[in-house]
Amino acid sequence: MKKFSTASLIIVIIVLISIIGGAIAIYTTANGSWGYSDPVVYISTARSLDRGLGLGYYEANVRFTPITIEPPFYSIILSVIGLSGVNLIVGARWLNILAFVASIFIAGWIFFRYSRVPALGIIASSLMCIFPQMVVWFSSAYSEPLFILLFLSGGLCLLAYLQKEKLSLLLVSGFLIGMIPATRYAGIGMVFAGGLSVFLFVSGKIWVRTKKAALFFFVSGLPILVWFVWIYFSTSHSVGGRSIGADWSGLAAQFQTFRGIFMDTVWKWVPFQSHETLLRYKLRFILMGVGLVIILALSLIAERRLRNDCMEGTCKSGMQIFGFFGLSSLTFTAVLIATYLFTHPTIDIDNRMLLPLYVGSVMSLYGGFALWHSAWFKGRLRVVQILPWLIAMICVLWYIPQTRDQVEFFHLGDGLTASHWDNSEIIRAVRALPPGQPVISNDWELLLLWTERPIHGFWNTFSSEPPIQITTYGTDKRDGTQSVFCAQGAALVIFTDFPTQFRDQVGESYLEQLPNLFNGLSVDGIYPDGTIYLCN
Repeated sequence: MKKFSTASLIIVIIVLISIIGGAIAIYTTANGSWGYSDPVVYISTARSLDRGLGLGYYEANVRFTPITIEPPFYSIILSVIGLSGVNLIVGARWLNILAFVASIFIAGWIFFRYSRVPALGIIASSLMCIFPQMVVWFSSAYSEPLFILLFLSGGLCLLAYLQKEKLSLLLVSGFLIGMIPATRYAGIGMVFAGGLSVFLFVSGKIWVRTKKAALFFFVSGLPILVWFVWIYFSTSHSVGGRSIGADWSGLAAQFQTFRGIFMDTVWKWVPFQSHETLLRYKLRFILMGVGLVIILALSLIAERRLRNDCMEGTCKSGMQIFGFFGLSSLTFTAVLIATYLFTHPTIDIDNRMLLPLYVGSVMSLYGGFALWHSAWFKGRLRVVQILPWLIAMICVLWYIPQTRDQVEFFHLGDGLTASHWDNSEIIRAVRALPPGQPVISNDWELLLLWTERPIHGFWNTFSSEPPIQITTYGTDKRDGTQSVFCAQGAALVIFTDFPTQFRDQVGESYLEQLPNLFNGLSVDGIYPDGTIYLCN
């Protein structure tokens, strides 16, 4: 009865933490999920799917363009939501809120169900809930929340398979993990980690384990392989929208750049480290390397000590949690390095890109604690059991102020997906234009997202090279979009941020160009967010 009560209490706490996470995400997104260019692609592609147009969207040239840089699964999920008639901007918000709740719960459930220290599930859920970047990205309209949810749910199903070795569980885990790279390409690392985990942890001789791992690789790798083949032959022979190649003479310098950005980003996740307090680079590098070696060595020694239990079918030591999520962290990082060095355009290395590494590292580290607990933290060493709780407490106290600041910032609504645009007078005016009237705008992505009509981008063909334009917009024959303005009777929608954009586009010459650009045009409407012009 006592064990049942303790287990029930743990589950109740994990559920409460998940609900708290949901409440945080709901409050943070009260004025809309935040997002910029990528969510426009995801949501516009989902709308295209619902309209039977395929996996693509209308770019600034008003041509339907298949997506390549962004993998398709997030847009496919949104399109399924859209079939119910839900506004997809709102749908993306609630999808990511629910993904946050589910991810927090699954992180805790993994330890409750598949380790000998179920209370560690409270720590795992807490660290998922309170980490500032988790709150930031789960409050966005980006694909990271789905990525993390698939990572954790795929890991959960894989752990279930490694315990029971049922074919159905292998197929389900393979499918879920296979959808990770179909959400973000770097998730290919998780496919490799899953296959290696099957090979290392299932029972049987090496040939039997090889066949099971091969089946997992086939199931999980097939979706992204099919997508890559489709992109390669339907576009200009690119791989995921990127060209393959490397500057071999500058490869070492490029790796140094990656390493520096990577270390600066990851190290700021560590308590008491920030822009002002970062340790010297060499010291950080040594500490990280030594720490990884110690964690790996301790885990391997503990696993050997507990091997007899695993042979008897009662293996809940935490080795499988440590193995899958640890391998995922390593292979994910390896994929990022290879992508950064050998593909163009170069990927950004930032908190968004590295968020899965945080999740994998937390799960792997506490999988290691569960393993060490089973091997050593008993008797006189029982006091060591406080260590994972102490680490978690320090992290939570360090993260809370940062998370609070991020919540308050994004609560106001930020970016193209902020809900205040739905009530914008200029957006409403564009919606009211005749369906066949072309529209040109300096913020074409914003109008594409909120009006659901193709938009010509002002900057798409505008020349920033001399001779500069000092005549009225619509008279420069070098600019193909300007011909649409007068010849086809387009509406020119200029938002209030235009002067800043213009300066960034053409430099200081904007002072000479800007005064005459819209002189003489007919003003169709002046609004708080901008002005709509028509050609005379």
